[in-house]
Formats: sequence, C-alpha cells, structure tokens
Amino acid sequence: MAMKKVCIYCEKWASGGIESFIASMLQHIDHSRWQVDLVSSCVEESPFTDILSREGVCIHSLSGSRNRVLENRSRFLQLMASRQYDVLHLNAFHGAEWYYLHLAKRAGIPKRIAHAHNSMLKKGRLSRCKLAVHEMGKRVYAGDATDLWACSRAAARFLFPRAVQDAVVTIPNGIDVMKFRFGEKQRSRTRQEWGIGDDILLGNTGRLCRQKNQQWVMAVFQRFLQRHPHSRLMLVGDGEDKGLLLRQADALGLGDRVIFTGITDRVPDFLCAMDVFLFPSIFEGLGIAAVEAQAAGLAVVCSDQVPEEAALLPNVQRLSLQEDIGCWVDAVENACRIRTARESCADAVKAKGYDMQDVAALIQNAYGRP
Repeated sequence: MAMKKVCIYCEKWASGGIESFIASMLQHIDHSRWQVDLVSSCVEESPFTDILSREGVCIHSLSGSRNRVLENRSRFLQLMASRQYDVLHLNAFHGAEWYYLHLAKRAGIPKRIAHAHNSMLKKGRLSRCKLAVHEMGKRVYAGDATDLWACSRAAARFLFPRAVQDAVVTIPNGIDVMKFRFGEKQRSRTRQEWGIGDDILLGNTGRLCRQKNQQWVMAVFQRFLQRHPHSRLMLVGDGEDKGLLLRQADALGLGDRVIFTGITDRVPDFLCAMDVFLFPSIFEGLGIAAVEAQAAGLAVVCSDQVPEEAALLPNVQRLSLQEDIGCWVDAVENACRIRTARESCADAVKAKGYDMQDVAALIQNAYGRP
C-alpha cells in the first residue's frame, strides 16, 4: 500500500495544549503508513519540536507571523501544490483558520479535517473585529471540510455553525496516560531536586498567558500561604505573562515560595511532585493540562470555564471565577485533604477513552477513510 501524505496544520507552534496533543499523537501513529508534515504560520521554541524530529516529521513555517495573511496564503498554496497531500488535518482556535480548508479544497486535497480546539476568543482592543472575522470564517469556510471534529461540545459550538452540529465528531484530547502515572520515587526525587521537602506544593502547567489566568493562581496561593506557611507554588511553562507574574510574585512578597520552571519536557515529574493542581482558565477548548493532572492522581481545582468533559475523575472541583477568592482557597484546602490512590488514576483516565494510543487509532482510521 502506498504511503499517504498528511499535512497537520496549527496556527502557532509553541508550547501549548494543542502542540502537546499533536506531538503525543505523532508518537502513536504508524509512520510506515503516513508521511506527516507539520505546517504552522509561526514556529517558536517548543519542547515538542524534538519529538517531531525523532518521528521524522518535517516542520514548515509559513511567514513566521500569523498577521502576514497574504504571505501565509501564498506559501500554503505552494506547499499544497508541491507536496500533494492526501489529508489536511487543520487544528484551529478560531473561525478565520477555516480559510485554509478553502485553500486546500482549491488545491484538490481530498480529505479536509476541521478540528476545533477552543471555546472563546481572547479579549483585547481588537476583540470585536476578531469576533466578526471568526463568525465570517466559520459561516463561509467550515463547509469546505469533509470531516468535522471537536475536543468538546463547547469547542464544537464555538467553531462550527449551528446547522452542522449533529455532524461533529468528538475526538478526545488524548495523552500518553502511562507517562503521567504517579510514581513515589519520581515525586521524592523531584521534590529533593527543587528543595521542596515536605511543603504543600500547588501547581499549574501551561503557557503563561492571560487565558490560563496564572495571576489568579498567584492570588489564591498568597491567601493559601497565609493559612499554610509551609507551602510552595510551581508554575510549569513559559509565555508572554512571565514578566508580569514575576513582578506580581515580588509585589505579593512571595519571593522564593514560587518556582518558575520555564519550558520543560519534565511535566510528568512535576505533576508527581505536586499536591493540588490549580487551573482557573478564562476559557478552554477542553483543558488537556487538567487531564494530565488527573492521570497523575492530582486533585484539580479549576474554573467552570473548563468544559465538563475534562472532569474525568471525582477529584475535580469546578468553581466560578466570580466567586470570592476565599472560596477558591477553601476548595484548595479541601483538595489537600483528599486521599487518593494516585497510582490507579492513570488506569481510570485510560478507561475514559483518553489514552493517546486509542485516540491515535481512531484518527488513523479516519485518515484512511474516503
């Protein structure tokens, strides 16, 4: 059987949840069947790039900026013409990205998968303009997809028109579950390495940005620290808000109580070291970081903007961001009291259908269908 060519597109290649999903998926597909390229408008430093290289995936950067629309369009069409892909798997955060479905259809790509990963647009001074472009994109170009996928019902509602909702297939944002299984030796080693000792360790993983709301994490931790002086906070990741968060930690007098790990491929180690996972996102398509935390056996305190589908296990508490910060501190205290057999949680997450080996099999079967 001839090898088929797959183009996986994401607008920005960095260190977020969608990149984690793609990298994990590509470690579980059969590369003797699929020749895979990753195409992105903007490629930044990422802990997942080495994974793609090891799997033989070629990364193509378009213009280097999401804002160079005409240059991105031109380079995308050139790639479609030269590479002659059989499948476009387009992973999107907003409706404007569906324009690439239209370009792929023009280029004769027979299978065009629209995969929704987001549930809201980031607010800012151009919010109204971006929302208008988003609505136009999903109304005009979503119909150029042959397959409609979403990581949650919220993502499907946000990125696809109402008329096609029944055609949307939910694809779980799978993870390499066994990689995140809790290990006592991992926990002890990591805590010793970072000088955490027996302190309570709260944590958060993901891009340091407004959407992930680490400023709220910091504020909750400050109040928690007042009640529990032997506590630490670990923020795993990097992003545009790092400077802001460093200043906030200094202003709140948190000093060496907050650990910034930077970009890392050691997320499973850090999850093992934590006691409670804080995830107060302003919006999420699913919240893959929360799934990873549950696989590691952590109690999770998250915002109610994280879709219900992400609450796989009973040790998840969802709270409104409108609640008083004291309610969040109380929830964290309650989470600290939860006693779970952490080693068994990975198996429970796998049983819910979130193991990437199973998800990758679904995706490969879909790639191969006419």
